[in-house]
Amino acid sequence: SSYSGTISVSIRPRPLSIPHPSGLSNNNLSPSKSKSLWNINDNSNTISTPEFGLFSFDNVFNSNISNSFIYLKIVKNLVANLINGFNATVFAYGMTGSGKTYSMQGNNNDPGLIPLAINEIFSYINNINNNNDVSSNSNQNTTNNSFTIQVSYLEIYNEKLIDLLLPQTQISIPQFNGSNDSIDLKIRDDPIYGIKVIGLTEEIVTSSSQLLNLIKKGDTFRKTASTNFNQRSSRSHAIILIRLINKNNSTKKSTISTLSLCDLAGSERATSQSERRKEGSFINKSLLALSSVISKLSSPNSSLNHINYRDSKLTRLLQPALSGNAIVSILCTIHLSMENFNETINTLRFAARAKNITLNVTKHDGANTNGNFNSNDSQINKDLQKNYEDLKDEYSLLESENRILNERLEHLSRLNDSKRIEQTMIKSEITNSLSHSNLSKINQNLIKNIEDLFKRQDSEIEENNSYISHLENQLKKMEYENSINNNGNYNNNYNNYNNNNNNKELEELIQEQQDTIMDLRETIKNKDRIIKALRTSTRVRDSIL
Repeated sequence: SSYSGTISVSIRPRPLSIPHPSGLSNNNLSPSKSKSLWNINDNSNTISTPEFGLFSFDNVFNSNISNSFIYLKIVKNLVANLINGFNATVFAYGMTGSGKTYSMQGNNNDPGLIPLAINEIFSYINNINNNNDVSSNSNQNTTNNSFTIQVSYLEIYNEKLIDLLLPQTQISIPQFNGSNDSIDLKIRDDPIYGIKVIGLTEEIVTSSSQLLNLIKKGDTFRKTASTNFNQRSSRSHAIILIRLINKNNSTKKSTISTLSLCDLAGSERATSQSERRKEGSFINKSLLALSSVISKLSSPNSSLNHINYRDSKLTRLLQPALSGNAIVSILCTIHLSMENFNETINTLRFAARAKNITLNVTKHDGANTNGNFNSNDSQINKDLQKNYEDLKDEYSLLESENRILNERLEHLSRLNDSKRIEQTMIKSEITNSLSHSNLSKINQNLIKNIEDLFKRQDSEIEENNSYISHLENQLKKMEYENSINNNGNYNNNYNNYNNNNNNKELEELIQEQQDTIMDLRETIKNKDRIIKALRTSTRVRDSIL
């Protein structure tokens, strides 16, 4: 009912005989770039170089092995654990063009880890069903289990979640305020799944061919493009979620387990293409967040560190797996050429840190037909408590930032008042000057333009003051709600699952604060615009006088 160990980490080198991602064959590369300094020993599962020494992992493969061999070594056991009720996660990590997508998806001659795992899952289920039929016909005891498989497929592109099984949900739709905003998928904590993406399509499938066709359909919508380093580079992280619901028809209880298959985008070097550079920036940012989480989890004092999974969508989705809620296997793909030596070193260091992360995974009993939990209450309570503490920490950070922005808002409000007084004085001064002048010598259009300018500025300032008042009311409301939470809600215990609602309320409060902070930042921009307009008015006044 439990699994203890470390994250399984394997290394797969890209063969030097395969053409380089840039489109050059190795024959066209200089000898200094095509030559490899790496020494691989697949018997001892080590890879070494004279400069950086030896790295040891669970598996270090030769460059000429097949996807099916890798599957037997690192994934087959995870599928067996999935059938037994454990969550499992497999993801490929490495620089762009090192063979991640090939390892995960493969081709017709060498199927990848994803199709091999899917075929294995349905093979397990069919064997169990066939044994049940044989036992039933011979009047023997049967397990009397029924299986339901649900699949979801999403990508993270520029830190946005996109449903690849229903991409039309990402189209822009008119809003009441006149903008065209796309439907945004939200990540939420869930007591059963750990993390759940609200609004994500979950298709029920009954065969491996049906599931593979859905994935093939989703692949057509995935973001790919040609870069300086790879002719067909994945520009997003792609994640397939396969949920297996194993229901015992006698006891009406279910075991729910999830297999997550992740094909991560590769780390990028700078490129001259503007759009690719923007995509690469988001990719590198999310991979840096993943590396930071891995580094903190692998440190000896990991229990004392605050792990900020919310730094990126990728780490948020991988949070249940990395925090010990799943059996994890990582396949790190590398280049052996000297041209990519630095990237290979970085990948191996990431793999070495991941190897030190310990896992204590429990079997996930789901809910009965009435929706009540079977067991494992204490573990879920601990998870809820941990999520609650993380939310409190994030809430405190947002509250501090909120106070700073509030002080800036007050300062800008005072500045706006002083500028308004100054404007009134300028207006009076100009009026007096004009009243004592020979109007026939003054351009009447210029006078009209000055009056229009003052009217527009008065209107903008009034609108801005109204907006400031609205924000101040929101801040007062949040402070009131915060005091209520401090007096009551924070003291609630986690003895039952109704406390999950407290987490949701806290999340809603944090989201409201985040929205307010965005409003405050927008207000600051408006303030700067008004100040520039007032300075322009002063220059106009000086030029007239």
